[in-house]
Amino acid sequence: TSISNYAFYNTQLTEVVIGNSVISIDAGAFYNTQLTSVVIPFSVISIGDSAFYNTQLTSVVIPDSVTSISNYAFYNTQLTEVVIGNSVISIGAGAFQDTKLTSVVIPSSVTSIGGWAFSNTNLTSVVIPSSVTSIGSWAFSNTQLTSVVIPSSVISIGANAFPLVAQGQSVVTDEDQSISITLSASDADGDSLTYTVVSQPSNGVLTGTAPNLTYKPNAGFNGNDSFTFKANDGTTDTKEATIKITITPNQ
Repeated sequence: TSISNYAFYNTQLTEVVIGNSVISIDAGAFYNTQLTSVVIPFSVISIGDSAFYNTQLTSVVIPDSVTSISNYAFYNTQLTEVVIGNSVISIGAGAFQDTKLTSVVIPSSVTSIGGWAFSNTNLTSVVIPSSVTSIGSWAFSNTQLTSVVIPSSVISIGANAFPLVAQGQSVVTDEDQSISITLSASDADGDSLTYTVVSQPSNGVLTGTAPNLTYKPNAGFNGNDSFTFKANDGTTDTKEATIKITITPNQ
């Protein structure tokens, strides 16, 4: 038994309990409904394209019976929490794009993560298991990720799969002493990066060409100073990062 394509499309449905005889939720089954709650039984094996697209779901448990989450299955929902079952092999393109997820556990059954799968979410951390071999373009773009460990099992990473992140630093120098500062950013794609200083320090002077800079505090100044910068991979600017500088007084 399946819930057929676009079965409840554009209805006012707000809640549903799916019967234990259902093995597939087909494409667009609950597309553009007012659904806020769903219970997916352990009989379900597949969740089709756009099955819950543009619903009001805030949380969902995907049971261990499900092996695939198709493209855009939960796109543009209100999801803040999702449990992905331990049998899911593939997470389709845009599956959780434009949701409100802040964290997700990707089970060790997953081998592929599609393009845009978690794009435009609030993810701050993610663990990619060693089962994953491919990550699609823009899969984690425009998230809040600041670092990620990519296992050696991954043999294919699409363009801009991860956000480009400028790395802030804290450095210390003595009064009237210059210090060398090398700007840096993380880019899983390995693109050539350029750097731009956005705001200059208030109590010192920068010289050099980014990313290799020298900071010299104003004569006799001690205390705290800072400046901000951003990086660019030829396509996208990072959010600004801050270099914090502590100038210690002469003894």
